[in-house]
Amino acid sequence: MGNKISRFIIVGVCVFFTTISFAQNNSTSSPYSRFGVGDLHSYSFGRFAAMGGASIGSRHQVQINTSNPASYAAIDSMSFIFEFGADARFSEHKTTNASVKTNDVNFRYFTLSWPITRWAAASVGVLPYADKGYDIYFEEESDDIGRVGHNYFGTGSLSKAYFGTGINLTETFSVGVNVYYLFGTLRQNNSISFPDDASQFNFNETEKIRLRDFSYTLGLQYDVKLKNDDFLTIGATLNNKPKFTAFHDLLQEKYLQYGTVLFSDTISHIIEDKSTIQLPTSYGFGLSYNKLDKLEINADYYYSKWGSSTFFGQTIPELTDQSRISLGVEYTPNSKSIR
Repeated sequence: MGNKISRFIIVGVCVFFTTISFAQNNSTSSPYSRFGVGDLHSYSFGRFAAMGGASIGSRHQVQINTSNPASYAAIDSMSFIFEFGADARFSEHKTTNASVKTNDVNFRYFTLSWPITRWAAASVGVLPYADKGYDIYFEEESDDIGRVGHNYFGTGSLSKAYFGTGINLTETFSVGVNVYYLFGTLRQNNSISFPDDASQFNFNETEKIRLRDFSYTLGLQYDVKLKNDDFLTIGATLNNKPKFTAFHDLLQEKYLQYGTVLFSDTISHIIEDKSTIQLPTSYGFGLSYNKLDKLEINADYYYSKWGSSTFFGQTIPELTDQSRISLGVEYTPNSKSIR
């Protein structure tokens, strides 16, 4: 058994490092990804996504639950679990006079989990964190110079490579921690042009943010036995003001173009300016009612204080605090059915 598990781990680690290359693929076309670090990914996996994302209180013997690392301690002591997922999204964005439809299909996550002892287990994986993916152009009229064109373009992804462990301190109380490495590059381009007046200087701004550093998420779960096969689990998680090293590139320039001749002047140029990005304090609470092998009902409350997050020492006015309430139900008619 030990040799078999060792082979699984070796194969899994090889696949793990291979999938890191896919973790930086963009998987959004949302114009709202222009703000902050972009369009955030859900913290839940396939089974829990089908329950509205509610998962903080859930414990399962053969299901990896990265939203609360305390849940790893529930993994079956004879199990080695491998899970990966892909994501497909169809979106339609509308304004009063225009609309656009997009399709995004990409890598979602890759995780492994295995027991350490009868009272502890571990997990490792690669998860998407946020994406930028937008291309917006619009024009407005000016009485003095005619049409003014605005273009906003952005791309890039942030991902998390994590290692976590969960420990049963007692038969009813468990704690856990996910230590993760957040990495990725975000690019943005903003430009202003004057289609009707060739004598006006156009403006272009190119920005790149490269982010990398370690942080952690804490979790706990407490079981309450109601009847023989009925349990209520209370869960909580905390990620307290994670701060990450970031490198900032910025190029601002104005230019005139006559035919094939381009005249440009640099306004500002910053190369690899090392600073920090502080993401918000986030916490969540969850309840999970479980009738063994038959019924599970999950409810979550999750909160992130994005209004207080800082990017290179400054807040972003467009970012506001995030609250989320999730509720899900899973019913299994026959847990022993092979179908």
